[in-house]
Amino acid sequence: DTVYEVTLPTNVRDLISNFRVVVNLGLSELSTPLTCIGLGGYLAKLVFYIVAPLAACLLIVIVAAIYLRSQGRCTRAEMLENALPSVLFVIFLAYPAVTNIAFEAFVSYDFQSEGEWLKVDVSISTSSPEYAQVLAVAWFAIVLYPLGLSALASLLLFSARQAIQNRSPTPLSRAISFLHRDFEPEYYWWEVVEMLRRFLLVGLFVIIEPGTVRQLTLACMFCIVYLAIQIQTSP
Repeated sequence: DTVYEVTLPTNVRDLISNFRVVVNLGLSELSTPLTCIGLGGYLAKLVFYIVAPLAACLLIVIVAAIYLRSQGRCTRAEMLENALPSVLFVIFLAYPAVTNIAFEAFVSYDFQSEGEWLKVDVSISTSSPEYAQVLAVAWFAIVLYPLGLSALASLLLFSARQAIQNRSPTPLSRAISFLHRDFEPEYYWWEVVEMLRRFLLVGLFVIIEPGTVRQLTLACMFCIVYLAIQIQTSP
């Protein structure tokens, strides 16, 4: 296991491996079954990581709707309070993994006369039509998850800002408490900042001169600046 192509110490790798299934929603453990049914390779993996959380969210909404309808209280407010928290939890848990995998589409090996080949899947040449398809799906994942979820979180938090700041809970503010409950009311929007931090560290910085000292330096400098801001603001 590596971070920015720096091999981690054995004890750190062992510790991380204990949490890998949870962090990746267990999706990484499905790579072998996917290969067995002909869905091996980076592109299939990326598509699966995009679709699986969305399918889980759809299932949550359907189950919540069926349950509430059976109870005779399938209203908008009830749906918000029953389905939205779980939906947000699933997609925000998937956010770092999908972002990281999507940005792997932009890192390649340069074999000089042999051309460039995708690092995560060396069967794909960067000059091939398949790579163009990979890029399209990767950009879709980036727009949908890191950018789309940031916009969604901003919209939800902005819509509930008065209820959060005034400590007067509404169905919406209760439903999205996952996004703001750990922060002071005046910093109700800090989760969006956290999302930006994750986007940069697990996404954007991954493709900046991979494996170089400059990459590590930029990431470390960003972490130091972010930590200083967080200590100063105490959100």
